[in-house]
Order: sequence, then C-alpha cells, then structure tokens
Amino acid sequence: MRRWLLALLLLPALTHAAELDEARKFILEGRPRQFFLFAPDKTCEPGAKPAPVVLLHHGTGGTGREMVGAWRKLARQERIILIAPTGTGPYGWIPPQDGPELQRSIVEQVAQECAVDRRRLYAVGFSNGGDHAFYVAISESQYFAAAGVLCASLRPRQFAMLDLAPRKIPVFYMVAEDDTAYPMREAVATRRALNERGWPLQYEQISGPHHYDEAFTERAWKFLKQQRLEREPVFVPLTEQWLRHALR
Repeated sequence: MRRWLLALLLLPALTHAAELDEARKFILEGRPRQFFLFAPDKTCEPGAKPAPVVLLHHGTGGTGREMVGAWRKLARQERIILIAPTGTGPYGWIPPQDGPELQRSIVEQVAQECAVDRRRLYAVGFSNGGDHAFYVAISESQYFAAAGVLCASLRPRQFAMLDLAPRKIPVFYMVAEDDTAYPMREAVATRRALNERGWPLQYEQISGPHHYDEAFTERAWKFLKQQRLEREPVFVPLTEQWLRHALR
C-alpha cells in the first residue's frame, strides 16, 4: 500500500518532467511578459534531438493559451515545441514591444532547457496575431524559416516591407470567404503583393466568417515543416525604417 501511494504521489512529477505544458512569466526591457509553453515528451531531456519551434500569436482579446490548445495535439504527434506569447497592444500586438525581440528572447529562454532546431523557427498567427506574424516574419526573414497566417492581411503601406526583406520567406496564407474583419479584397491585395514580388506562397480559402478553423493547424504545418533555413538564423534588431511599417 505504501509503495502504491508513493507511486501516485510521484506520477504528476514524472509526467511534468516528460512534457512541459505551462504558463511562464519574465521581464523584458522592464515590462512583465507572459508566454505559454508546450514541449512534447523527449524534447527537453539531455541528448534530445532538436525539435522545430512554432511561435503562435493570438487574436484580439486572447492570450497564448488558446493558441497552444489549437496546436497541442498535432505538436505531440509531430514533436513540435510551441511558444505562445501574450501581446500587449490595444488589439493584441504592437512593435517594437511585442516583437521581434520578444520572440527571440523567449526562444533563447526555451533553448536553455529544450532541444531547439534553430533553422526551423516558424511565426504563426490568427487575426491580429496574423498581422503580427506577417510583420515579424518579413522583418526577420533570416531568422524565421517560414510563416503561417490565418484571417489577416498586410496593409497597402506595408507592401514596401516585401522589398526591404533580404530573404523571401515562404508563407502559408489562409483566409475566410465571409470574413468582415479582413474582407476578401484585403486578402486578394495581400496575395497579389506577395505573388508580384515572387515570394513563395501557398494561398487557401475556407468558407465562413472570421474564425480559427481547425483545418488551418494541419494545413499550415504540412507547409511549414517542409521549410528550413539553409544556414544558422540571423537576427537583426528593428530599425526606424522597419518601424515605419508597423501597425499602431
């Protein structure tokens, strides 16, 4: 009986050690920040094989928790480390305080305890988080291997970013046909801007209004997992030239 009770008491600790699924807080440039981390079994143990990392960005009014929830099952199956910060902007995200230094800082923290494949870092976002995923991926095109965006768009004044980026980062872009927050005309203009400049793009439409569609998770990962940086990532701090294109 005493051995059985001891086994029960140890079970939560053993499970936690094998798989990280938790909220974390830290200070960045004097501001308290939060992110949610999911690291599957055998990604944070000594000698683990490096795993890809998906950085998830929530929509307006959300936190990173629901984004991890949308990806957790697939992450277990595919051995993906999930990092989902919580934005601080009025609609969710605002550079520079919400990135891309935020994303790099969190990756470095996680890399101290888990096996991170630095050539397979992916920026993913939904709604306002999709706007931000576009921004951080384009501005740090030599740091992220690829991007996945759902129900969001670039603004016309941001199209110039596509000409500034040193690398044409591959993008998976899914939009909703009846989206009123991001109408199809904005999605079409974004797709055209990417296509005209020769950016690698997979564009898909789903039916219905503005929403997080479960199909996005698997479809985005099918595209993202094929993308990998040819050399070690290069991170370049934002300049005023890039900040002029940030959403406010």
